[in-house]
Amino acid sequence: MKGITRTFLRVLFVLIVFPLSPAFSAPLEVTFYPQGVWIREQSRLPVEKAKEGEKVRLKLPPQADPQSLHLELSNPRGGRIVDFTWREGGLSPDERELGLRQRGEELKKQKANLTAQLRAVEGQLLFWQTQAKGKAKNMTDAANIAFIIGKNVKKLSGEKLALEAELEKIEKSLSDTEKERITHQKRPPAWEVTVELEEVATREITLNYAYFFRDGAWSSLFRLEALPAQKVISLAWEGELYQNSQEDWKNVLIRVSDFAFKPFTFRDAKEKVVPDLWGSAPGCVRTVGRTDVPAGKKIRVRLLEEKWPAEFSYLARPHFAEEALLRGEVKCPTPNVLGRGKTILVRDGTVIGKGDLTISGKEGRFFFGFDPMVKVTFPSLPHASGESKATREVKRIKALNGKGYPVSLIIEAP
Repeated sequence: MKGITRTFLRVLFVLIVFPLSPAFSAPLEVTFYPQGVWIREQSRLPVEKAKEGEKVRLKLPPQADPQSLHLELSNPRGGRIVDFTWREGGLSPDERELGLRQRGEELKKQKANLTAQLRAVEGQLLFWQTQAKGKAKNMTDAANIAFIIGKNVKKLSGEKLALEAELEKIEKSLSDTEKERITHQKRPPAWEVTVELEEVATREITLNYAYFFRDGAWSSLFRLEALPAQKVISLAWEGELYQNSQEDWKNVLIRVSDFAFKPFTFRDAKEKVVPDLWGSAPGCVRTVGRTDVPAGKKIRVRLLEEKWPAEFSYLARPHFAEEALLRGEVKCPTPNVLGRGKTILVRDGTVIGKGDLTISGKEGRFFFGFDPMVKVTFPSLPHASGESKATREVKRIKALNGKGYPVSLIIEAP
């Protein structure tokens, strides 16, 4: 009983003398911008006594901009935020680092065990390989000895190959684990933020905070498909997101914005020179919903699917090419402000080109490549004497429509 009491007191002493460092909080909402991510989080934090008033501490990832930090107490009556400071703080070994270390130790034990088994098999194999010569009294004995030796050598050789293959896998896993552990240790230091408080009457507070995170972004991806038979242009709009926080974001509410976001400071917020970004992020164009965003991997989210009524026409330049160029013009009842992004152009299910495209406003004109089903040619036929060259060319133009439905054709004169 005394031993248990001493152990408890020792652990309590360690916790009092060396208080636990603040842990990372999980994002609740994120707004992706082309040059970063605006992150909202919430933490329940213990209040510490300070020389003047109280304080709480929280931790931000290395890629955060601490100057952009925006703070609010969940219960405004529970106190008042005076100011905050930040510093680079080294990370204590976290669960992932400890897990990698334990995994490495376990792999080392497996490697030692396999190595011992392999050496034992090699010793037995050497024993059987050195048996035989000069020990047979007659042909029958020689045959029996050869059979026994061959049987054991074959069995041991198979065991040796299996152990070597398993040992190779263990060594690779051990190497990968060590590389991952070293990479994990080389992470830049996180930010430790100290928030100064006044008039706090509780031992814990709930703090809402938001900050700009630089190692993440999003970009637009469009897919425009021309469907001339249906007289529509089909639009699929996706967003490609990524974040490199080294922590997976689980079930986080996602928004995307094309706004050229400029991080602001807490002092700016106090002076009311910028809007309150906790309530709504600027320039937000789409709410994606809740999903997981893994660290270090690009994911795609669907933002919009629409079909626009379109007028199609074929533009022929027979002095340049036989195929006619498909052109689609749209007039939407309401303006679209979708921004700029990489675009895939499709004609009746066939990808015909890629590039960058800006989609905005109520009207648009899009080109969907040269269609081999619509051709205009100048056949080489003898011409009558006395005809001008222009007259001959006009008379000899031939148009071919293989689409199966009428098309509007515009022929450009040479």
